[in-house]
Amino acid sequence: MDFDKLPAGYLTENAIEDGCVVFVGNKLIAGKEVWDAFIADVGKNAACIVRVATKQNEKDSFRFIDLSYADSAFSVKTNDGIDKSYKFLNHYAPADGDDPAIECYALTNEENITYAEIERRLASSLANDSIDVFFVYLGIE
Repeated sequence: MDFDKLPAGYLTENAIEDGCVVFVGNKLIAGKEVWDAFIADVGKNAACIVRVATKQNEKDSFRFIDLSYADSAFSVKTNDGIDKSYKFLNHYAPADGDDPAIECYALTNEENITYAEIERRLASSLANDSIDVFFVYLGIE
């Protein structure tokens, strides 16, 4: 469903019923199996799409993220105007020794970039250190 066709007052229950991956206050509320199916389809090089709905608390409106995969590329569109493409969806987990505090997935154009390098480059003020990264999933349960 297009973002502009979502009803006013869209609730957490609506997002769950619609099959979204739902985060409230950075906590995964529903949709882990939907996310896992998306990742499995990507692994099979099958075209697929997933919608992530996120908000900080129940009083806030959702931010929607549509993430699609086709022809070996990822596309991300949000209801607040982001529309970008990326080459890679990198997975980071605390057990990687790369020190993310939580499991996360990040869209980048650099396949083998470490989580520590992403953090360093995001914090850097040097122009040649800039990085285009979009965190799409934070595995806080």
